[in-house]
Amino acid sequence: MSGAVYGGDEVSGLVFDAGSQTFRVGFAGEEYPKGDIPSHIAVQEPVADEIIEKQEAMEEGDNSNVKTKREKNFFIGTTKIIVPRARTTMQSFMKEGLIEDWDLFEKMVEHSYENILYSNPAEHPALFTESAWNDRARREKLTELMFEKFQVPAYYLSKNAVLSCFAQGRTHGLMVDSGATQTSVVPVYDGYAVTHAVVKCAIGGDVITEQLAHMLEHQKIDLVPTYKIGTKEEVNEGDAPKWTAKKNLPEVTESYDKFMKKQVLEDMSATMLQLCDTNIDMDYVEKLPSTPYSFPNGYTKEFAAERIKLPECLFDLSYLKTEGKKEGLMTIAQMAATSANLADIDIRP
Repeated sequence: MSGAVYGGDEVSGLVFDAGSQTFRVGFAGEEYPKGDIPSHIAVQEPVADEIIEKQEAMEEGDNSNVKTKREKNFFIGTTKIIVPRARTTMQSFMKEGLIEDWDLFEKMVEHSYENILYSNPAEHPALFTESAWNDRARREKLTELMFEKFQVPAYYLSKNAVLSCFAQGRTHGLMVDSGATQTSVVPVYDGYAVTHAVVKCAIGGDVITEQLAHMLEHQKIDLVPTYKIGTKEEVNEGDAPKWTAKKNLPEVTESYDKFMKKQVLEDMSATMLQLCDTNIDMDYVEKLPSTPYSFPNGYTKEFAAERIKLPECLFDLSYLKTEGKKEGLMTIAQMAATSANLADIDIRP
C-alpha cells in the first residue's frame, strides 16, 4: 500500500458501482460512467475431458495418452453475452445487493480495467460503492482483492445511499433506491447511513418485467427472443407475424433463453410503460393514447391502460398479479414511512 495521501479534485480516481442489473465504472469527477454493462456473465462450460496423444517422445520411446481438462470461457459485455453458444449459462456475481460469487466479480473488475477504463490499477485509487446492509466479511474480502490482486495505491468503500445524498448536495436525507431485484430505503444523517433503520423489499424492476410476461401470456402473445429470428417481414398492426427461425443455432441453455426473453421485456418496460404522477384514476387512464410496440418477430400491438397499470404495483400492491404470496411485500411509500419511523426521533425532520 502506498504511503501517499490522496485528496482534492485531481486524484485520477476510479469509481466502481456494482448492481444486480448493471455494473458501472468510470473516472471520478466525470458526469457519466465510462461503462455500463450487464452484471451477468456468460459462462461456457468446457467439453468433456478428452484423451489426447502426447506428441513428444517419452524416454521409453512410446507416445502416452494424457487426459487434459479444458477451462471455462467467460464472456463479459453487452455484445458478447447475447451471442448464442452451447453449454453457456448466464450467471451473476450479485445476490440481494451483495457480492456472492467472488470469482465472477474478479473477472468483471479485470474486464473493466482492461477493456473499459484501459487503465493500470496500480496507478489509480479506487472507490467502490456498497449496500447499507453489507457485512464486514465481504468488506474485508473486497479490500484484500483490491490490494493484493490489483495492487491499487488507495481504496475506499462507501455506502451508495450516502453517495446519492452527496450527489444532491445534501448530508441528510431519506434515500430510496429501486433496482432490479429489490427496493431499499436508507436514512442518511450527517453523511452517515443509519443502518438500523434500513428497510428493503424484494420488489423492483424484475417484478415489473414479470408483470409484463404475465400480461403477454394472458393475451396469448408469443415472446420470441431476438437470437431466434432469422428473417422477418413487415406486417400491419395486429396481423400475425411472418418470420423464419435462424438456422444452425446451437442448443442453448434455459438460463440463456430466459435472459434473452427478459431483454425484450426490459425494452418494452423502458419504451412503453408510464407511471402516473398522481393517484391512478381509471377514467383518466382509459382516455390516454395507446402506444404501439414492435416485437422482434415483427408483430406489432398497441397497449393502452395496461402500460399505466403495470408499474403502479410498486405503489399499490393490488395491481400486483403474482402466483406467489404478497405477504412481506411493501409498497415504496410503506417502506419510506417504516424507515423514517425506525430512525431516532432526534434526527427526524
